[in-house]
Amino acid sequence: MKTTFECAGRKVWLYSDRTPGILFLQPVDERDAGLLDRQWDAMQSCGRPLALAAFEVGDWNRDLSPWEAPPVFGKVPFGGGAEETLRFVTDRLLPELRARLAPEGNLALCMGGYSLAGLFALWAATRTALFSGVAAASPSVWFPGWMDYVKAHPILASKVYLSLGDREERAKNPVMATVGERIRDLAALLRDDHSVTLEWNLGNHFQDSELRTAKAFCWVAARERSGAWPQPSEELASPGEGSPEVTGIQHLGYCGVDCSACPDHLDGKCPDCRHSQWPDGDPCAPVACCGQRAIACCGQCEDFPCAMMAEFYGESDGHRAALERMCALRENGGRSEDGPSFREERGS
Repeated sequence: MKTTFECAGRKVWLYSDRTPGILFLQPVDERDAGLLDRQWDAMQSCGRPLALAAFEVGDWNRDLSPWEAPPVFGKVPFGGGAEETLRFVTDRLLPELRARLAPEGNLALCMGGYSLAGLFALWAATRTALFSGVAAASPSVWFPGWMDYVKAHPILASKVYLSLGDREERAKNPVMATVGERIRDLAALLRDDHSVTLEWNLGNHFQDSELRTAKAFCWVAARERSGAWPQPSEELASPGEGSPEVTGIQHLGYCGVDCSACPDHLDGKCPDCRHSQWPDGDPCAPVACCGQRAIACCGQCEDFPCAMMAEFYGESDGHRAALERMCALRENGGRSEDGPSFREERGS
């Protein structure tokens, strides 16, 4: 099924199987829009019922740039309009798509795109935990300041696909030629606590963009489970009996560890942190503490980070990444109603 409609003045191309379990979101310009039919046909090889909502980007360099930057090629600077674009997605597009596709709320959300849209997808996943996966095909990770930013602002999605053409790092432009080094660094940064892959395609940046994007989406789809539709405007739910759903952080434990990438979970030694049946009958200390305080995660606690968790967060790189996730969620609204923000606690 293919439909086209307008949302808040932007054109949206919606492709959907009859009962999709995963919704992919993708920013596109006029050229990309002309390739969507071919991309959707290629995505049918995923073997999963999917939906793809591609939304129009009027000014590529402005609407997808996370911050302002001088021109890298040509004379057009980067305008720093990504925040406005993300607000369109969360406040306008997602409610419309939910009404059309998932009134019962059982779709997983993933963001993806090609080139600067791939960078936007990665950046968006640092700003919200709505997306369980990111599909970034030939992303513009050469973007000035990106690597410093992502080291300080962790990607909250648990699954990240990265790709690059094997000739892209041979670009004559000195800034764009750093893309190979940057994407290797990004993959290494994510490897400890994400399900991540870096795939090398044949050719330069402008070759088979729609097929590369379809391949990126299929990789994420193969690792995604259908899940409850996240609610951007709702507070984090409190833990209770059974397997409570926590808005935007379903794949995270109460401490912030990514359960889907945890060795103990993958080896069957531990269920997941939002499971009621524990092998030894007792949940771990963070789960028990959050239950007693009626909060959904450590980041909501007014004592965060407490002495017990401070020791835990210092034990490994994976645990330090969990701390960064809790800080990010706390700063983005994942906190108890009366608790001070992390910025306020730090005096910044």
